[in-house]
Amino acid sequence: MDPMKADNLIIGAGIIGLQLARKLQQDGQSVILIDQQAPGMGCSYGNAGILAFEEIIPLARSETLMALPQMMLDGLSPLSLNKRAIMANAPWFMKFTLAAKRKQVIRGTRTLANMMMAGTKSWHNTIENEGLSQHFKTNGLLRVFESNDQFYSEEGDRNTQQLEGVELDLLNPDEVRALNPHLTRTIKHGVLYKNSMHCLNPLAVSQQLFQNFMLAGGTFVKAPVSGFDKNPDNGAHYRFRALMDGPAGLLAPSNRMEKWNVAETDQFITDHLTQLNQDIGIIAQNLIITAGRASDSLLAPFGVSLPLMSERGYHQMLNGQHLDGFDIPISSAERGFLTTPMANGIRLAGTVEFTRPAFPPYWNRAALLGKQVTDLFPDLKIMDQPEQWFGDRPTLPDYLPALGAIPHHKGLFVATGHQHLGLTLSAVSADLMLGLIKQDAAPFELSALDPMRYS
Repeated sequence: MDPMKADNLIIGAGIIGLQLARKLQQDGQSVILIDQQAPGMGCSYGNAGILAFEEIIPLARSETLMALPQMMLDGLSPLSLNKRAIMANAPWFMKFTLAAKRKQVIRGTRTLANMMMAGTKSWHNTIENEGLSQHFKTNGLLRVFESNDQFYSEEGDRNTQQLEGVELDLLNPDEVRALNPHLTRTIKHGVLYKNSMHCLNPLAVSQQLFQNFMLAGGTFVKAPVSGFDKNPDNGAHYRFRALMDGPAGLLAPSNRMEKWNVAETDQFITDHLTQLNQDIGIIAQNLIITAGRASDSLLAPFGVSLPLMSERGYHQMLNGQHLDGFDIPISSAERGFLTTPMANGIRLAGTVEFTRPAFPPYWNRAALLGKQVTDLFPDLKIMDQPEQWFGDRPTLPDYLPALGAIPHHKGLFVATGHQHLGLTLSAVSADLMLGLIKQDAAPFELSALDPMRYS
């Protein structure tokens, strides 16, 4: 069988890879997408569903650093450290300490503010162009405070946000309860972030992007990737060949796609994958790694060091549960989690565990969400067995993504490290990556996102 060829080979079919694949197609370029899972799974499936355009200050800062010891000792803390991973993760925390210096924080804030400003427009364009409007609500995000101390401690952050163009309203307790009458009466303050949005079904968004990708002539290969060969045709045209490590399946454009119901995407893929010889050549001019936490091992043979932490997130999904008048996501300042109204119920997300990919999940972190939410929403009833999920978010020590080209390897690019802002930053990351691949002038300074900054 002849090799499969494309202008671009993208490894990773999460929200970042899917967005970039669509941008490349719209630019007239061909794309092969490879992932060992169905598109839109992993962290793209289990996130809180928030487009948090107000999140412009990196978490790598002195305030976080000073709060870490107390948070680690508090059993109800939204943040925990897997004790078995302490030694393995020590180098990452050393880099985190360096990234928390004021100069670095200012630089990171400016970069994230630029990304968020551009990202708001990028997402609105994506929603319109990809037919996603039914999956999003544009009524903001409500951050609530149960103590005066926490509210006033964030005053500096709010000032920074407003200087960078974030629109927010400060609310008293009555105004908070007018927006959500189900909240506990212990709420003392609220902040309404007016430009934020939320997604009613993160998986459906990824599946719609994937269907659009396939209908536009894209090719999907479901297979694990172990590495790459360079110059598979001796440098005549193609620069990279993917090496598959295990059973492979191919989904290629066909007339069968006319009967594809997006809500049944997983079944459609299962029914229509054709077996592929794992030794077949899959070659491309550009190789783009968007594999989340797995990106570091795929890039290591090219001399790239990406110190990605497994910032493990958990969620509980209260399927079938809805509260009348609850249509704005709630962020709890003290408890550190989000409550998002979605199409199929209410999602609780936000707890963090610093760990390693090989370590099993600590399901008490997910159970903690259920215990906390009933204090915030007395009317909410937790089911005996709510749906639980975990995923390892790829996080670099400075809490900025890595976007760009890898020097000395023409055609090699990476987009990863989006931590808990993967959904929020996916559209603007795709726009920026398209520009970097085409070597267009950048819309703003991107040096803080250099993927080689830790190599």
